[in-house]
Amino acid sequence: MRSPVSDHALIRWIERIQEINLDAWRMEIGSICAEALAAGATSLVTDQGTFVLECGKVVTILEPGQRPGRAKTFARRRIRQAYREAAE
Repeated sequence: MRSPVSDHALIRWIERIQEINLDAWRMEIGSICAEALAAGATSLVTDQGTFVLECGKVVTILEPGQRPGRAKTFARRRIRQAYREAAE
């Protein structure tokens, strides 16, 4: 059964009630991926896992050895194409 708590509510609870600084973790992830993002890569595989990159952002992180599904790859391509067309 899926929880009735949204991801947004969970993140706010972690930040505001548990007082965990997620910005520090965002900075760490950004630092790990900075070079790959600057190079326009779509993923970065490390010992920690695979960072999936899209349109200059880290969109998800997969466990070590896990790879994005084929259907998701095609969906991401369509999204990137839509961003490119909108920017033109």
